[in-house]
Amino acid sequence: MRLTELLRTSAFRLTLGYLAVLAIFAFAGFRYLYSESLEALQIESRQIVAAELEGLAEHYRTFGPLRLANVIDGRSRYGGRSLYLLVDRRGRKTAGNLASWPEAAQGPGTWHDFHYRRAHDDQPPHRHTARAYVANLPGGFRLLVAHDIDEEIALSRRIVIFGAAAGGLIVLAGLAAGILVSRDLRRRAEAVDETGRRIMEDGDLSRRVPVTGRGDEFDDLATSVNRMLARIEVLMAELREVTDNIAHDLRRPLARLHARLEDVLRGPAETGAYRDALERSVAEVRELMDSFNTLLAIARAESGPASMLPVDLAGLAEDLVELHAPLAEERGVALEFTAAGPAPDLEGQPELLAQALSNLIDNALKYTPSGGRVSVVVGPSGVSVADSGPGIAPEDRERALDRFVRLDPSRHLPGNGLGLALAAAAARRHQARLVLTDATPDQTSPGLKASLEFAPS
Repeated sequence: MRLTELLRTSAFRLTLGYLAVLAIFAFAGFRYLYSESLEALQIESRQIVAAELEGLAEHYRTFGPLRLANVIDGRSRYGGRSLYLLVDRRGRKTAGNLASWPEAAQGPGTWHDFHYRRAHDDQPPHRHTARAYVANLPGGFRLLVAHDIDEEIALSRRIVIFGAAAGGLIVLAGLAAGILVSRDLRRRAEAVDETGRRIMEDGDLSRRVPVTGRGDEFDDLATSVNRMLARIEVLMAELREVTDNIAHDLRRPLARLHARLEDVLRGPAETGAYRDALERSVAEVRELMDSFNTLLAIARAESGPASMLPVDLAGLAEDLVELHAPLAEERGVALEFTAAGPAPDLEGQPELLAQALSNLIDNALKYTPSGGRVSVVVGPSGVSVADSGPGIAPEDRERALDRFVRLDPSRHLPGNGLGLALAAAAARRHQARLVLTDATPDQTSPGLKASLEFAPS
């Protein structure tokens, strides 16, 4: 990856923003510490000068100029950082370790910084700097007491150099960190982009975004994208399966319809034959329309969000039992409704739930022999429909929930293999499960119990 590409990434720009904020606060902190340090050094040097000046002035007032000159000469011989100069009313040097009166230190009662040289110092004046205070003494004498501040100036320069070096290192470290972070984030973003590009190029939905295992937000994103790809892969597989099933299961009724109409057209023009052919054709078309309507209902159940309304599950089940009672009586099957406890509080699509529950009751009535029993039970977990028919083998129950699946024992009965698929889609739409189990422990005729189990609210 080229450096110019890294510099244009959002991560690098964000790093620059944080670095700029850090630099501003660091500069403000350094400026404060620098000012406080210089002020502390200045206060220290001024306190030293003020203390010496006060002592020397008091000595002058007590013992006179001659004794003061002796004290100043004695202190000057120590060669320390203190500087002294005592001059008479004519400006002639009386005592001290300065060669001459500095031009920058003329006014009394104020502080002066000046360059100097000592009385026996051959170095140029700019090599030394002092801070002085001037006092006028009685009798026309003038006293200057100063303190060498070369170390203070050198320390301030070292602070500035250290601050500049530290600031430079912070900037360089920030830029390096920005490049490294940008490279890592760009590499992980490219992994997502590469997966998407490969899927678009070859249509292989089995590809997944790599997960590093760090547990960070990129891993969370990759996990979400992988779940989305897995769901899309399942939906595409179901779509292909539905397309194949439609082509297979609907081709036969269409072929029968086409052949029947051709036979009628080739035969003699008899009103009775035409009417019989039309009636059977209408029945075939009605079955096709039922299949397509069921497919549309499944698609709506699996589509985006819809308006949710309160659902009285017990009342809905009781109404459907009453609606199917004539059909059950016609087939010689006992259809019962039982409330085994309070039904769960639901918000959903009443029409979809009614259609799903109606399909379960239809299937139970269809596969229950005459003299059998179908029980619809509503309880705290949901609603179940149990029959006394042949049931479904455990290994076939998951496959029975797919579209257009008709198990061998039911091939001779009318239907399109979409009833349980619609009920399963309705269950998923309401965050529920459609569970198929044996209705009784009888191995010869275990029956089937189809339960819509809703999650507790």
